[in-house]
Amino acid sequence: MSNKLKLYQIYYHYSYPDFVTTDYSDNTISLYINPKNGIFKNKKKIYTSIGPWGIATADLNNDNFIDIVNTNFVSFTISVFLNDGHGNFNKWDTYYIGGTTMSVALADLNNDTFIDIIAENNDADFICIFLNKQNGIFETCQQVITDWNVNAVTTGDFNGDGKIDLALCTVQNTMNVLLNLC
Repeated sequence: MSNKLKLYQIYYHYSYPDFVTTDYSDNTISLYINPKNGIFKNKKKIYTSIGPWGIATADLNNDNFIDIVNTNFVSFTISVFLNDGHGNFNKWDTYYIGGTTMSVALADLNNDTFIDIIAENNDADFICIFLNKQNGIFETCQQVITDWNVNAVTTGDFNGDGKIDLALCTVQNTMNVLLNLC
């Protein structure tokens, strides 16, 4: 496996945590199913676009199954994989970022109970927000202009107002918080 692994828990079955990784060297996502003993021997490979890097998981279409979103560093895209409920992840769609992307975050930004996608653009002064159309399909990139090139993004309610805010790390080694004012 590549040294570009990203570990995240996904709860596939029996409430035992599984995890997924990206592998830049062979353009795959690997899904490791927990056999209930904590020894992960088997993995399922999922092919994605060129240069997978960042990864995040959440229920994107409100069907109670955890789905996968990954960034593709070389192809300037993110890929969305929906879980069919049996541990199979079908590539649902690919969305263009416009530059190298390493980090993706998932959160309900507009308070409609559907998870939206936030991806950074490492080569430009904007991040992309993809609003969920409430079915696991997303709007095209809505650019949020920044004064810096962002290489990592995360979410949280940083000011306690009940709205999801964004924290951005930049290539200049600074961190910036964008408060959700909507």
